[in-house]
Amino acid sequence: ASPSLESDNGYESENALFSWVGVIMYLPSEDTDPTGSRREFITESFKDQYCTLVRRVGKKYGIMCHWAKIEVSDDPKDANGGVAEDVRARFGPRVVAAYNDARKAYDPRGV
Repeated sequence: ASPSLESDNGYESENALFSWVGVIMYLPSEDTDPTGSRREFITESFKDQYCTLVRRVGKKYGIMCHWAKIEVSDDPKDANGGVAEDVRARFGPRVVAAYNDARKAYDPRGV
């Protein structure tokens, strides 16, 4: 188990078993994708297809897409609508507030 508040298993017992699966979608550099179309396609695929699939299949097992890497929305029509609600429900208001405080401190311009 991880002591990190943002860890999916941070609240489990010390004897808990867990797994992390990483799906890497490499983004091309500007040299190989000067128009940015391939980069945009990969980004949209990650956001709209991969994360949507993980949310649908993973709900039953407590699996989450890497929520810190996507633009979350509370709009149910958005492909990632409901992610913010899922994160709040899973980690609780204290963890979400701590994350937002750190984000404001280290990324005040929201880059």
